[in-house]
Amino acid sequence: MTALFGELLVTRWRTQQHDRWTRTQLDDHRQRMLARLRDHAAPQSPYYADQHRGMQRAALSQLPPLTKTQLMAQWDRLVTSPELRLDSVTRRLQDLESGGGDPGQPWQGRWWTAATAGSAGQRGVFVWNRREWIRILSSYARVNDWAQVKVGPRRPVPTAIVSTRNPTHQSAVVGASLRNPLVPTLTTAWGVTLLVDSRYQEGTTRRDVIDTQEVHPGVQG
Repeated sequence: MTALFGELLVTRWRTQQHDRWTRTQLDDHRQRMLARLRDHAAPQSPYYADQHRGMQRAALSQLPPLTKTQLMAQWDRLVTSPELRLDSVTRRLQDLESGGGDPGQPWQGRWWTAATAGSAGQRGVFVWNRREWIRILSSYARVNDWAQVKVGPRRPVPTAIVSTRNPTHQSAVVGASLRNPLVPTLTTAWGVTLLVDSRYQEGTTRRDVIDTQEVHPGVQG
């Protein structure tokens, strides 16, 4: 994980430079990155090749939306790496859930995997390569910048990560990926069970919580 951490520090430093950009520079950068993303997806993903044909430079508002249901139904056609298949990634996630591996270690030596809980009825499955995953980790580290916390090889910062017990959730994968001798880390899994009244209160859109039950946390050093 030391090499990954080193790349994370470099990526974080580069991202910090954006904080000094003007609004025009930020807008230009966003448009360039969006164009690169679309130019990559169109020829590499069969789904986007079909859905965005003739719309390569159309405004985002003119593109057909992609729901989670569509994403999961078209997963094999959506990904831009043909060797990735939903069934094999799902088996990887199942192995992690049964205690068969470290979520911080890349699957097949190159992929980090995670899934949503599926509480809304549809589970989402996601995969990142090394460069993409470092950018994900860098985005989590931005909170230190906002808090003006200095971090670096000579400035180890003790870190506490509160995440789910499920090793396939992104928060757990992030916590496992950040294990490093340079960053003393305490990972705490904390769960709270809510018994919720399914009826909506009149005049509100919030469910009425009728009871809570605290679940004792599991702690890993």
